[in-house]
Amino acid sequence: MTEKSTVKKIIITAIEIEKRLADIYRDFNKRFSADDRIGPFWHSMAEEEATHADFLLNELAMMKVTPESFGDLTIGIESLNKTQEKISEIEDRIKNTDITLIEAVNIAITLENEIVEKKYASIINLKSSALKKIFAELTTDTTKHAETLSLLSRRLKK
Repeated sequence: MTEKSTVKKIIITAIEIEKRLADIYRDFNKRFSADDRIGPFWHSMAEEEATHADFLLNELAMMKVTPESFGDLTIGIESLNKTQEKISEIEDRIKNTDITLIEAVNIAITLENEIVEKKYASIINLKSSALKKIFAELTTDTTKHAETLSLLSRRLKK
């Protein structure tokens, strides 16, 4: 049976995901900020993910003001639930394992390429043009993150 969810639930879940990503990148920043090869990179990634959560929080607040603009559309949330599960696996791995910088980069590549924002575009079909734009921007940012991480990975392997 397909679980359906309201637009509000999708936004709340997306906020949780963005905050969890920010926390993962903050953890990487604590571990690797002293490495001259990476500098403030993880801090920047964490701040971008926190900003994504803030954008979504603003949209959630707008739902209270103009709920009619968001509609009452119900959509499948399975993809985001699977994303939450995968992030939990990664959080457990990070918490329980000493990882190298290249492993951290590879984890981030997996998060950005396979797990997170790219899922948004495949599950959202909303009335709200503002929300569509935000999810489109999140997807664009993810693509940029993945490209930057791939370049970093190649540089670190040299």
